[in-house]
Amino acid sequence: MTAARDAERRARADDAVATRLTRHMRATTSPWGPLTDAYLVGVPTALLTLGAAIAGGLGWRPGEALPLVIAACASPLICSLVASVAIGDARSRVVAWLASVPFDVVNVNGLLDGVGDALIVRFAGVMPPRAELDALLRGVHPDVFALLYDEQDNEVGIKIGVLDNPRNPTVAHRRRYLRVQRIVADVLLPLHETKGIHSVRIA
Repeated sequence: MTAARDAERRARADDAVATRLTRHMRATTSPWGPLTDAYLVGVPTALLTLGAAIAGGLGWRPGEALPLVIAACASPLICSLVASVAIGDARSRVVAWLASVPFDVVNVNGLLDGVGDALIVRFAGVMPPRAELDALLRGVHPDVFALLYDEQDNEVGIKIGVLDNPRNPTVAHRRRYLRVQRIVADVLLPLHETKGIHSVRIA
């Protein structure tokens, strides 16, 4: 019975994740992800190349050091390529996480793509008192709190509390992804044991 339930949960998790993740979505799941952002690759590469060009214009001749100069200029791109390989198994890791959660997490693709700043939690049973829920959420981060409390629909809205970063969006998206995982692990899973959670939707 347990094996069949685990297989069903795995299948539902697999269906919930896009068949093919974009580079941006894969980057959200890994600490290596920010190294693949074009901003972090392009700026250092441009600066190193410009520095080498200026030095050459001033009469510096690298001689035997030329391979080292080329390697230095290419190093940001090489780091980005290594990071891209490191995030290649992102989809399987996301599916494994979803399969470990005993309730549905809806719109995880949006979360991976950096969309969404709140969780809409639908309880199957009696909702926890708002003060109790806020106390649990503050244990995750001061910026996490209940912003909607709808007793009629048995739903609670939770502010994730991570701002976007225009210079390196992947950093903010990864922080939001980790914040959601922590909210699920530290708050929602314990509440599911006592109250019962039907689903969580990323909005």
